[in-house]
This record gives sequence, C-alpha cells and structure tokens, in this order.
Amino acid sequence: MKISELSKITVDDLVVIPTKALQAFQITLDDAVERRKEQDKCEFLEKVAKMADESGVILDEILLSPPRRMPTIRFRNPDEPSQGWSGRGRKPNWLLALIASGRSIEEFEV
Repeated sequence: MKISELSKITVDDLVVIPTKALQAFQITLDDAVERRKEQDKCEFLEKVAKMADESGVILDEILLSPPRRMPTIRFRNPDEPSQGWSGRGRKPNWLLALIASGRSIEEFEV
C-alpha cells in the first residue's frame, strides 16, 4: 500500500470494521511501528558512524562520554538527613522554613 493511500483512510472507513478485526489490526500496526522505529534507528546510527569515520572522530568517544557528576551537598536538613542542597539553584522549602524560623543558613553547612 502506498503512503498516499494510507492518508485517505478515515475514521468512517474504519468504524465499519468489526472490533476484533480492528484490535488485531492495531496490534499489527503497533508491531509495524516498532519495527520501523528500530529500522530508522539503525539507519541513523549507520549514517552517524559513517560521518564520524569520514571526520576522523571515534564514535565511542562521543557516545560513551563520562556521566555527569552530581553536585556536592553543601547544606543538610538536620530533621531529615536525606535532604540536602548543593547551594545552586533555588533554596529548598525545608531550608527556607528553617531560615524563616530564625535560624542561620550556616548552621546547616556540611
């Protein structure tokens, strides 16, 4: 079937088909979509590998880059030690509440 023919199928065309047949078709369609995604992925990786090879780049160096480090915890919640804050970004609610109660942020430094 051509793609142009698929785009002409409407809901009205499908509602006349029995439910079980539509469900079986849906399973087949889902399988086809997954197979197509895998095929597209393989084709893409082949193109990237070819481009990397032509550029003299080692593909594994790009794909296997080291994981990002988690920021170091600089402040810890004394009431709930599992809660920490690196000092970057917005202050967490637990810290804001402690500061609002009159305590100093320096008290919670690790």
